[in-house]
Amino acid sequence: MKRIVVLGSGAMGSVMGGLLAAAGNDVTLVDIDRDHMNAIAAHGLTLTTPDGDERVVQVAATADASSLSGPAELVLVMTKTFTTSRAVASLAHVSSAGTWWATAQNGLGNGERIAAETSSRQILSGTTTVGAALIEPGVAEMSAAVAAGKSITRFGPFGEAEVDEGAREVVDAFSRAGMKAELDLNVDALIWTKLCMAGTAAPLSALAGYTIADLMADEKLMATWHELLNEDFEVAAAAGVELDRDAVTAMALETYRSLGSHSASMAIDTAERRPTEIDAMCGEVGRRGARLGVATPVNATVNALILALESTY
Repeated sequence: MKRIVVLGSGAMGSVMGGLLAAAGNDVTLVDIDRDHMNAIAAHGLTLTTPDGDERVVQVAATADASSLSGPAELVLVMTKTFTTSRAVASLAHVSSAGTWWATAQNGLGNGERIAAETSSRQILSGTTTVGAALIEPGVAEMSAAVAAGKSITRFGPFGEAEVDEGAREVVDAFSRAGMKAELDLNVDALIWTKLCMAGTAAPLSALAGYTIADLMADEKLMATWHELLNEDFEVAAAAGVELDRDAVTAMALETYRSLGSHSASMAIDTAERRPTEIDAMCGEVGRRGARLGVATPVNATVNALILALESTY
């Protein structure tokens, strides 16, 4: 693609944007972390692996969204869910009739937020198994699965979006960058599948201060994980989204195993005393469950515990 803007270039946004840039795309990273953006602009983005390999990718980076000129062919939104609306609005000036917006964020409702701010009919929502950690300004570590080319990103058309040549070009750009990507027409199932994976392990690992590997080794917490997952399945079904429970469960567990000692972003957020995305995960499951008549006591408890933890910051 000629021009890609990654809005929200923390750990995952940096890795995804860096790999897209390394594949020959014209990429600009945008993030409010001025130190991180300045380091990349000055010295390039250093991408590392758990094995200690590293490479430097030259990619444009800025903390000032207003400094960008349009149009962009793709805006990849990877901000925290609670900043989506404000962040997207800050890049309205780079959007044109030909701009595709894509999100692989956590939680529910991001496609709706992007549509509300852009009025775009070209939005792709999806899920990704790309794992990443921000080591220091200008340095991001990709998970072993990403380094081995074994991550998978699935996008589907949101709202009135149609699968055309532009949508396929977005997906192809990810695949050519070493992040295997696919188009999936059942976008609601994609979003709920992502929620089932991230909205269960992330808050539990955050509460325990665990890596994903630690979580999987804790039988009691994994029992709670199954309870959270079951509530997600029940709310999704009540909303008319039928998921293959066995397949989603197996995919989640396999993804966790591939991440190993990786720390979920929510665990990093709580460790560093930052706001989390819990409201778009357990909080939103609870609200939708209440509207649909589905009880979600475990989601409600985990949501309350994370909010209580945030209140101590």
